Amino acid sequence: MARTTQTPQQGRHHTFIQSRIHHQLCEHCHYGKHVATSHPTTTLRESSPLDLVHSDVCGPMPHQSLGGASYFISFIDDSTRKVWAYPAKTKDRVFSIFKEWLAMAENQSG
Repeated sequence: MARTTQTPQQGRHHTFIQSRIHHQLCEHCHYGKHVATSHPTTTLRESSPLDLVHSDVCGPMPHQSLGGASYFISFIDDSTRKVWAYPAKTKDRVFSIFKEWLAMAENQSG
């Protein structure tokens, strides 16, 4: 059951929802606590390795690695689900790391 009331100090209209345990919730609070529906699952994958590769750059990390890296770059092949991760000291190294990874991945896949 929903009803609209006006708060005297602000002059704004709020919708309150009567809950099962008999206390009022603001409509925004009520809907903010709803669990979102999950994304639809799909079983479709690319059929050949390296047809679709997901990549992400993570960082800067709060602490550097032992080698001095503050970032890492990940590559995930959609077909095989194989994962590669590369450390990077600076973000400007991302494209050169990608080129190195691509040459290695193409060489391994034949």
